[in-house]
Amino acid sequence: MANKTSCDSDGFWTWTEEGQVQWSKGGQKCVASINWNTPLGYTLCEPFAEDQNLEIGIYGERDGKHVLKPLDEEKWKVRQEKMRNEMMTAGKVLVTKALKEIDEDDLMNLRGFHGEDRRAAVFYVDKGKGALANINWWIYTWKFIGLNTAEEAFDLVMMVHPAAIEHLPSECKEITEDFSPNYGGEGECLFKPYIGIAYRDKAYDSYMNSQECLSGPGSEFLSHYKLLLRADLDTFPTPRMLGYWPEGVIADKGYGTMMGLDSIKDALRQLACLLGIDHHGWFNIGSSWYGDGRRVRNLAKLTVALNKYGRAQMFGPGTNCRCAECSSLPKECEWGGGPYAGVLLLFLQEIAINKILTQTEWENLPAGFLDQGVTDFTRSVCSPVLLHCMHNAEAFSKFAFASGKYKNLDMANLDISNERDFATYMALKSNNQGKNGEVALEKFKMKLGNFSLSEFCQIQLESMDG
Repeated sequence: MANKTSCDSDGFWTWTEEGQVQWSKGGQKCVASINWNTPLGYTLCEPFAEDQNLEIGIYGERDGKHVLKPLDEEKWKVRQEKMRNEMMTAGKVLVTKALKEIDEDDLMNLRGFHGEDRRAAVFYVDKGKGALANINWWIYTWKFIGLNTAEEAFDLVMMVHPAAIEHLPSECKEITEDFSPNYGGEGECLFKPYIGIAYRDKAYDSYMNSQECLSGPGSEFLSHYKLLLRADLDTFPTPRMLGYWPEGVIADKGYGTMMGLDSIKDALRQLACLLGIDHHGWFNIGSSWYGDGRRVRNLAKLTVALNKYGRAQMFGPGTNCRCAECSSLPKECEWGGGPYAGVLLLFLQEIAINKILTQTEWENLPAGFLDQGVTDFTRSVCSPVLLHCMHNAEAFSKFAFASGKYKNLDMANLDISNERDFATYMALKSNNQGKNGEVALEKFKMKLGNFSLSEFCQIQLESMDG
């Protein structure tokens, strides 16, 4: 019989004043929530580690209702306050460091960018095949509109989890240590093996990967690009991106992140103030940025640096959204009711914008360029610069697409010149879905006539302005 090891029967578990359940022997081990939606495990104890905080509750009565509350509410409050304060203290160090580095970087680059003209869209690709369809439609659209030509000098850069590299299209080339962009040549699909910050530090959620990959270790090669686009993969470039090289940094300021609630605005002003950041009252900013590559990277750096402090200060242990008797989110902490933890990334991006952008840049931000929806069939695709799939159920719906509901869609009646049908055609055609795509394409070519896509859009824009 094979030898078996067993736990020391003389050991026991202790629930400590810090709210940790520790094993008495074999080193300092604590019960921990290893991963979301998985059974509890155990790991080495860490002081004030939120994932090792285990509370014991009792049922009681308040206002005629049965409630679950901490065994000792006063001690619970002390524990929560200690954890939150420790998290904020550690988080503030990161923000202070980032702010200092950004100010120094601005000073060192007062004379502007000195490299050659080249631009890139930067994406984080997580492990698995989930992003493959989006990558396919980005590459297809990039080529379809001519954004990949030498004249446009536009690369696609994938910062890829090593386990996802095998799923990338074969045309994507790996970035080497001596990398230099293909100046003067056609656009390239490039990739860099990259382990996102959420894998390196459990305190970050996966959404931060798409920000941190622009400024984290190994991203230095991005400094070769004059302009960068930071966007999610569920987006589409449009013909208006052709020849568009804006000064500074642009973002959309009609996103509706604040839900019209002063409680959210006040919370963000307070967070910025606590960190010494001047908040200019710039709200409702979209998730995509495009422009000066150095400053786009600094926006990403500050957004990531804000994460630990911001999460602790707004939604950490003992805050209103995690009250002693809360078995569900209070109304004011739900989506649309007040500050909502599910969109913390957008909140932090807004604070970063308030720090990095100038007053003049904010006042001159073009309306309706980035993060425009994919449901409008009356608006020309020549109008926006970047389409973004929202959480809509109507066409084009990224959810319906992902579930296979468009696999047999008849594309014969699509008008590729409008936002909705442009997104639909690009997504389906690039992923071998739908039918009669050639009919839609022929109609589109007839609409272009003897004009190139760029010329066609110029005429469209002039007619809209007129």
